[in-house]
Amino acid sequence: MALVPLRSTDPMSCGPYQLHGRLGAGGMGVVYLAFGADNTPVALKVLQPALAHDEDYRIRFIREVNAARLVDSPHVARVMAAETEQEPLWMATEYVEGATLAHAVEANGPVPSDRLRGLAADLAGAVLALHTAGLVHRDLKPANVVLAWSGPKLIDFGIAKHEGATDLTQSGVTVGSLQWMSPEVLNGHPAARSSDIFAWGLCVAFAGTGRPPFGAGNPTAVAYRIASEQPDLQGLASDLAPLVAATLNKDPQARPTARDLTLALGWPGGRGSQATAVAVPRPEGGWTGPNPTNVVPPPPPPPPYSQRPYAPLTPAPARRPSRPGWLLPVVLMGVLLVAAAIAITILVTSNNSSTPTAHTSTGPSPSASTSASTSPSPTASASASSAPLQAATALDSLLVDSSRNRANVVAAVASAQSCQDPAGAASTLTQAANDRAAELQRLQTLDLSALPGSNQLVSALTSALDHSQAADQAFAAWATASEGCTGTAPHDSNYDAASDASNAATTSKQQFVNLWNPIAQQFGLTVRQTSDI
Repeated sequence: MALVPLRSTDPMSCGPYQLHGRLGAGGMGVVYLAFGADNTPVALKVLQPALAHDEDYRIRFIREVNAARLVDSPHVARVMAAETEQEPLWMATEYVEGATLAHAVEANGPVPSDRLRGLAADLAGAVLALHTAGLVHRDLKPANVVLAWSGPKLIDFGIAKHEGATDLTQSGVTVGSLQWMSPEVLNGHPAARSSDIFAWGLCVAFAGTGRPPFGAGNPTAVAYRIASEQPDLQGLASDLAPLVAATLNKDPQARPTARDLTLALGWPGGRGSQATAVAVPRPEGGWTGPNPTNVVPPPPPPPPYSQRPYAPLTPAPARRPSRPGWLLPVVLMGVLLVAAAIAITILVTSNNSSTPTAHTSTGPSPSASTSASTSPSPTASASASSAPLQAATALDSLLVDSSRNRANVVAAVASAQSCQDPAGAASTLTQAANDRAAELQRLQTLDLSALPGSNQLVSALTSALDHSQAADQAFAAWATASEGCTGTAPHDSNYDAASDASNAATTSKQQFVNLWNPIAQQFGLTVRQTSDI
C-alpha cells in the first residue's frame, strides 16, 4: 500500500495514535499509517460515519473486533487496539512492512515452485486461525497478503461488510477485486468460510503462475468464467495443482476446509510447532527461500518527521600537534627507571618479612583478612553468574505452560462461538481458569531477583494472569449459558466481562513482553508475543 499525505479533512489522531498518512481508502472507510506513544506503527482503519450510525453494523463490528483479538497466528496481522463505543469507530492492527504478493509477482514473476508450497501452507494456516476464531476474511486476495521478512501475513481482515451489501455492489470496491471472488459471492450470497477457501486457491494459483486463474479484463467476462468455466492452472506446480483445483470447485460444500489444507500441506503450525518462514522478495529483487534459523527482522520504522532527531553538523576534531621525535626515548627510559625502583623495594620488603620477630600473632594479618573476605571462591563466582540464567529458564518454563493454556482457551471460545460444543468448551475454560490460578501460585514461588527489573516483571505477569483467569471464568459462564444454541452463540454480560478482562490482560501482557524479550534474547530463550501468554 502506497503512503500518501493526509487530507485537510482527515483527523490528526485517533485515541492514543497520531496519524501520519493514508495507506488506502474504500467503501468502508480509510486506512491510515499511525504511530503510538512509543512510535510503534499500526494500520488504523477508521469506519465511515454512515456505518458507525448503523446500529446493526455497530453490533457486528464490536463482535468481530472481539473475535479478531482471539486470532493467534504468526501469519495474521494482530489487532492492537480498537474503539467500539464512541465515534469515530476504528481498529488498529499490526503494521506489516513488506511488498504485497500482488506487487511481488508483478515485479519478480511467479513464486518458484520450491518456495510456493511453503507460501501456500502458511496462507492456509492463517485462514485456519481466522476460521478457528469464528472469522471470515471476505477479501482474501494477493493485495492483502504482505510478504514480511518473517513470512506472509494476512491483513485487512475481520471487519464485517455492511448488512445487505455484497462485495460486488458495495461502494468503493475496485474492479480488480472481482477477480478474487467466489461464484456464490458473485451471485449475491454472503461470504462464508468456503469463500475464503476459494480465494486461497485463487491466490496460490496466481502466485504459482503469475496470472489470475480466471483471467482479467472485462468484469462481466471474468464473472462469467468464475461462475461457469474451469480455472486455468497451466504452469502450476504438479504437487499443488490437484489441491488448488479442489478449492476452486463451484460447489462450496465440495471444497476442502482450512484444516484439510494445512494437513495436506504438512503445515508445521497445525501441529503446534513454529511455522516456517517462506518465500519473500529480496529488497533488491528476486525470490529467496526459507531460512528458519536466520530470519532477518525488519528494520524499525523511522519516527515521525517531527520527532526525528537531527544532530548538528560538527567539524572533525582538530589533529593534535605532533610531538618531537626525541620525546619517546626519554619516556621509555623513565618507565624503566620507575620499574627498577619498584622491583628493588619489593625485594627488600620480602627479605625483611622473612626475618623472625619477637612478637608473633596467631590471627591473620589485616591484609590477609581483607584478602580472604573480598576474594570469592570460584564456586561462589560461578553460582552468582548462573543465577540469572536459572531464573530466566524457570520463568520461561512457566511461559511455556501459559502458552499451552492460552491455545486451549482460544480453541474453546471458538467452539462455543460456533455452537459446536458449548458444554465441552465451558469445561475446558473452567480448567483453564484453574490452571491460571496454579500459574499464579507457581510464579510467587520463583526467585527472579537475579533478573533485571524483576519486580516489574513479576507485577506485569501477575496482573496478566489475574485478568486472564477472570476472562476464562467469564467465558466459561458464557459458554455454559450458550448450551443448546444454533449457528452463532449470542453474547451476554458474561461475554462482555470476559472481553473487558481479556483487553486488560493484553495491556499487562504487553508490559511484560517488553521487559521479558530482551532477557530472553540474552539467554537464547523464546521471545514472546502477547498472544503467547
